[in-house]
Amino acid sequence: MSVELDSGPGIPDHPYNVMREPFTLVLLEGACWLVVLLFVGLALGLTHAAFDRGRSRLFPPHRLC
Repeated sequence: MSVELDSGPGIPDHPYNVMREPFTLVLLEGACWLVVLLFVGLALGLTHAAFDRGRSRLFPPHRLC
C-alpha cells in the first residue's frame, strides 16, 4: 500500500525540491572558500618571491655561466 504525501499549497511536488540551505550556512561556506583562496594566493606569492630572490630551497636557481 502506498501513501501519497501532500506537500501543501505553493510547494511543487518535485524529487529535487529539497529545503534550501539557511543563509548563514551559505555565508559560512563562502567565508571558508575565501580563506582557502587567501592561503593559496599567499603561498603562491611567497613561492614567487622566493624564486625572485633565489632563496627557494626546493628549487635552487640555475646558473647559466
